[in-house]
Amino acid sequence: MAFWDKALHKLGLKRANELSIGDDTPLPRYAYGQFITGFQSFSDLLSPYRTLDPAQANEGRDNAIVSICINFIATSWQQAPVSVGTRDGVNYKGLEKQHPLENLIEFPNDHYGGTQLVWAVMTDVIRKGNGYIYVTRDRENTPIRLLWIPARWIRPIPNDAGYLDYYEYSPFGDMMKLKKEDVVHVKYGIDERLPLQGVSPLAALYREIITDNSYSDFSAGLASSGGVPPVVFTPKVLKLEGGEQAAPMTPEQADNMTRRLQEKMSREPGKPRFIPGALDMHQLGFKPDEMALNDVRSMPETRIPASLGLDPLALGLWTGVQRATFNNKQESIKQSWRSGILPFMKMFAYELTRKVLRTYPDSEDLWVFYDTSGILELKSDVLDSRREARADVLAGIITVDEAREEVGRELSFHEAMEADLESVEARNEYLSQTEAPVITPSLASTKPRGEDISRREQASEEMHIPSPSDLEKVGGSSR
Repeated sequence: MAFWDKALHKLGLKRANELSIGDDTPLPRYAYGQFITGFQSFSDLLSPYRTLDPAQANEGRDNAIVSICINFIATSWQQAPVSVGTRDGVNYKGLEKQHPLENLIEFPNDHYGGTQLVWAVMTDVIRKGNGYIYVTRDRENTPIRLLWIPARWIRPIPNDAGYLDYYEYSPFGDMMKLKKEDVVHVKYGIDERLPLQGVSPLAALYREIITDNSYSDFSAGLASSGGVPPVVFTPKVLKLEGGEQAAPMTPEQADNMTRRLQEKMSREPGKPRFIPGALDMHQLGFKPDEMALNDVRSMPETRIPASLGLDPLALGLWTGVQRATFNNKQESIKQSWRSGILPFMKMFAYELTRKVLRTYPDSEDLWVFYDTSGILELKSDVLDSRREARADVLAGIITVDEAREEVGRELSFHEAMEADLESVEARNEYLSQTEAPVITPSLASTKPRGEDISRREQASEEMHIPSPSDLEKVGGSSR
């Protein structure tokens, strides 16, 4: 008899389902720590969680943390309207007239709006690593409708060289071929095993998802059972006067008592219970306080949002709320925008530019982007860039025109003139407070004129630039 068989025999246990894939090869038969159909080796008793099936995570569909992350990204996304314009480096500038694609993205079809389209596609990208949109075109090859395709119904098919040939679409068992030009494929990275597909950012976190789900189920089951942890009742063996022992409880009696006790505990928790007969109670597993539920569940609350570039504090999770203040709350939301939402936006906008926008005529230099200038959490970035540009102007490093170009702001002629004058005076004040020699420009060294003449008119006259009043006189005389 083998060693493990002897050990099992000593414990009074027997093997179930004599399956073998080799000597001393364990076949674990546990899921969520529950004994299913037996075991194949004694080592399975010692480490029932050694192999968890990623399918048990179910792509985070029934996990609260994953749902919170997706909702945060999708709802925050709605604050940034889609735009079409030109790009200069990292700066985008929208067109003066609305592009047809902007309206198409906002109203993609007759069934749902642009918000729902983005929500569905990004949910597939997060859970499966791939999101798909089907583009319907008219006879002139102009896009007229956008439709979401569930990622579970479509897959890319390579040609003999390994490059994309077409997409196989199987919604209800019937396979259809879709042209690669008509499918917008948003991928999260590239799967090294399937280079034509992306990989979900949650793919390596199935253990954390299973852990969080298991502890959620345990907490819910503990609450529904009146706070009583899993226990086993066994009848005591009593010796009678005649030396005989009391008959043990029959299986039917045990099942009936178990069912009645469970109903009482769930319907009337907290009330005392009296069980007839002499019974011994044996608790299974650990006590709730020994399991440290809060500490164990804090790990999924940090790792799952981190995989999506989000901060637990911005999501309102317990791990982040414990260290919440007003200042770091704002910073956490700002950081979540930078590392979580904006990368998804850029990913989505790039694929729309490549597969949809570039099919319009005269669109070689146009780009799809999301206008984040109205996002309150990102306003501080704009203010910081303007402060840096102003400091460079005062130090004489750049000119006002270069500063305006850096902050992406265009001024009218007279606004630019006023900004030039203010920057000159501010620079003089800045230099006067330092040990550097003050170089007074001719614009600021002119003799003062009457109080009724404004500073702008004075500068315009001395620099031979017409003021608004001069322009009006010229316009009047021309008429």
